[in-house]
Amino acid sequence: MGRNTGQWRRSGNGHLIALLLLLTLLNLAVFQFVAWHDGEQAADSARVQSDVGGVRVVRQLATAQPATAVLPECQPLDKVPLVPPHPSIFPAGFSEMQWSLARDRYAVLLQQTVEPVTQGVAGFKDIHTYEHHGVLLPLLQNTAGGGGAAVVEPGATPQLSAKLADCYEKELHLSEYNPDIYTRLKEHVGSAEFCDPEDADYTPSKDFACLAYLRNPANWLALKPLSSLLTSGRTIKFLLSFRHGNVTAVVKLPQDKFGLEPASETVAFHMDRLLAFRRAPPTAWVQIPVDYIKAAAASLGPFYVHWVESAVFMSKRAKAVISKCEDSRLINLLGRTNPKCILVSVQLWMWDVHLAEQSTFAGDMLLHQPVARRRSDNGKRGFKVAPGGKGDEWMEELLGSTNNHADTRRGNGTPLSPTHHLLTRERWDQMAFDAIISNYDRWKGHNSYVLAACAPTLPCHAGRAKRLYERPSKSTPRFVYIDQGSGFYSSGIRNISVFSPSHQPQFCYVHRPTVERLEQIALFAMRLSNYSVPTRDGVPRIASVVNGVIAEEEMKRVGDAVYRCLLLPRLPPKIGMVLSHALIKAACRRVWFILAHRTRCLEMNASTTIF
Repeated sequence: MGRNTGQWRRSGNGHLIALLLLLTLLNLAVFQFVAWHDGEQAADSARVQSDVGGVRVVRQLATAQPATAVLPECQPLDKVPLVPPHPSIFPAGFSEMQWSLARDRYAVLLQQTVEPVTQGVAGFKDIHTYEHHGVLLPLLQNTAGGGGAAVVEPGATPQLSAKLADCYEKELHLSEYNPDIYTRLKEHVGSAEFCDPEDADYTPSKDFACLAYLRNPANWLALKPLSSLLTSGRTIKFLLSFRHGNVTAVVKLPQDKFGLEPASETVAFHMDRLLAFRRAPPTAWVQIPVDYIKAAAASLGPFYVHWVESAVFMSKRAKAVISKCEDSRLINLLGRTNPKCILVSVQLWMWDVHLAEQSTFAGDMLLHQPVARRRSDNGKRGFKVAPGGKGDEWMEELLGSTNNHADTRRGNGTPLSPTHHLLTRERWDQMAFDAIISNYDRWKGHNSYVLAACAPTLPCHAGRAKRLYERPSKSTPRFVYIDQGSGFYSSGIRNISVFSPSHQPQFCYVHRPTVERLEQIALFAMRLSNYSVPTRDGVPRIASVVNGVIAEEEMKRVGDAVYRCLLLPRLPPKIGMVLSHALIKAACRRVWFILAHRTRCLEMNASTTIF
């Protein structure tokens, strides 16, 4: 009997083990399906949470797969044949004063008496006459990150071949917003450092190489103040010249009345790439020695020195990002105890850039008179705002003419030009981007720039001819997003934005490819955050409800997901010391407003134009 019982137990244990094994396999299959569904491409890597500056961040763990996994047939940029760099030759030359002498002169000039430095000083002269390229900076040893020897000579550019061009094209179709893909593409660059101001066909690998080049102090040649006009509220900024290829960049600092400017430029660049607009020039967050800034300022005399001292070095936000220089080469050079550096934005100066109304786009902009500056919707005097309503009438007329003449012919029988259609798409995208980053300092005639859109018969040609070292762009005509320094000041969306639900008249034009792309990115972020994804008629859809508690909660979830999972992991350190993370997160929420604009128009306006 006992023997039979033992046989039953052994048999029962076997059945139990088989059942447990089956359940384990089923659980594993369910887990794999859920991981694929919720994480999609990001399911390869686990997600961890960490606190950065008091903010909860969702990060991707490094994967075991090599960087070539995303571009299997493409070599890293530092492994392809390279074109040696050409030394910069700036026709205007440089100041004869050594940077160290100019730095010491700063303290002397600061003791001199000048008229009060205020925005209303009438005697301040426009600095257009300052022709040379500034104070020469010291030559540093070119090393990788201030440590070991560089693998590739900075400034050397990859030799463009059919295979490399194909790799660049493949990059454009990858989901750069996916943190895992973004990290692998960064690894794919290797030690390459170069910027090409002729090339606006931005890809992640070109961006990484350019940001590395801009950050490396051994590549810096000279620093000069850019033209400024204090009476009109222009900001203090500098032009940084580089040692290779006549590359230059604009340096912006935190300062009185424009405290967010450098951080706004930097975050706007990352937002531009994250949302795949790819229209902002590469913009790095860089430590520059305070002594370099003082030396360049001293070359303009006592008034400029007092302006820099009071507006920059005495400002609260600038003080927050002044700290010990981290690059060992700068520490050795400056030769002081704890030499100080300040965090600034450094944006590549693109070539062949012109105001839109002076370019080939001008004929299709209907040549309305520029909109006069006026008060903003909050009534503050002197704050420049982008036009809403009447100010964007030219845009509504442009889109309206496209809609009314869908047979591609104007009322007078003239076919609509390809430039007309291009302008429509480019300007709509720019308006959407500005709404997201809350940039109200751009309108027709002000900060509206285009690239590769000049001709010998146009006003832009004369300006380009004066810039002797510039060459025409290798890219096709497009808008270029320059000067986002006034972005991110608002937590909501202002009524003057055409994407505001309160904007009148209703602006019911929708650029389908852009809206669908933004929705795809928002849905990816929602899944990565384990938020439930809303559906409409069985299809995932963001902002299908645009009013009430449901809409409010969804807007917050979209903003949180885009911010934590996609944007924050790619932002440089200490950016929040200038631009609060609350304002950055508010910009991520405004992605929802663009999608809600589509829903609102489709449901409430029968004449909505989708193009």
